[in-house]
Amino acid sequence: MNLQLVCDDRGKILYYIVGWPGSVYDNTVLHQSPLALQHGNFFSPGEYLLADAGYSSTTWCVTPYRNPAAQAPVNKMFNELFSSARCRIEHVNGVLKGRFGSLRGLRVAIRTHADFQRVNLWIVVCLILHYLLIEYNDSWEEDDDDLADEEDEADGNLQPPVGENLAAATQFRTQVQVHLLTWFNNQRA
Repeated sequence: MNLQLVCDDRGKILYYIVGWPGSVYDNTVLHQSPLALQHGNFFSPGEYLLADAGYSSTTWCVTPYRNPAAQAPVNKMFNELFSSARCRIEHVNGVLKGRFGSLRGLRVAIRTHADFQRVNLWIVVCLILHYLLIEYNDSWEEDDDDLADEEDEADGNLQPPVGENLAAATQFRTQVQVHLLTWFNNQRA
């Protein structure tokens, strides 16, 4: 099963996509979701999603630079800062799998539509419980082994932005980059 999560800086899950087979590219799943198709309903001006390199950069979804552009010093610095900010979702994945061990691999044979619905419902219940635990300030420390590092798995399967102008997406990422690097340099000063 493919599960995609969007979280805030506290680790609270704000949006999820569940129900797609694991064989479908993450980028395809995201760009077929209401989050992508109606992004104006989800993001206020100045808000955007940070996603790994397996996704397309758009005007609402910012991704790191890929090679060869990633080798430019300013882009390399951006990617390092970007990666440190994106670690939060990896932490959430680790906490979810630590709290709810069944999410590491549900042992359910999906033969019928009812089996499929049961698996999806199980995942959603775990997400709701996680949300409630965050709301009530429950803390959880996971083992390093629990952290999922799926950042590079889809790098070879990139697709252009769906319904977006590639030039606009590139310009937007550059604006985010300038903002982030300015902030970082001000913090060091």
